[in-house]
Amino acid sequence: MAEIKYLSKSCFLFILLNNILFDNKRTDYDFINTCNPKKKNIYLITRFSDYTYSEANLSNPDEDYYFVFGSETHGLPEELHKEYEGNRLRVPMDANARCLNLSNTVAIIVYEALRQQNFPTLSKVNTLEG
Repeated sequence: MAEIKYLSKSCFLFILLNNILFDNKRTDYDFINTCNPKKKNIYLITRFSDYTYSEANLSNPDEDYYFVFGSETHGLPEELHKEYEGNRLRVPMDANARCLNLSNTVAIIVYEALRQQNFPTLSKVNTLEG
């Protein structure tokens, strides 16, 4: 199932697609239609891209950005690759590696988006005393 996480006050969204087959016949992507995002703001995170994550413009804090991650084992389904072919991003990695750890990849992508937005919900000063 898809899991939606709200990461900031600007409704910055993260979607994790577990690539589950329903009825062993089809994959259900209704969560994309339910959220009704702008197609230009949906990014597939995959090794099958010519563009790195740092090339995407994620700087507008008033926009919702959707990142779709596949499982480490199976990646993303072909039909998603076809539909969002121009919106695929990759994290550079060793050419001999099959994949990066999913949680590390999520952290890299989300942190880049927050960085481009000047860390809207994160403290930029040390407030700890003691």
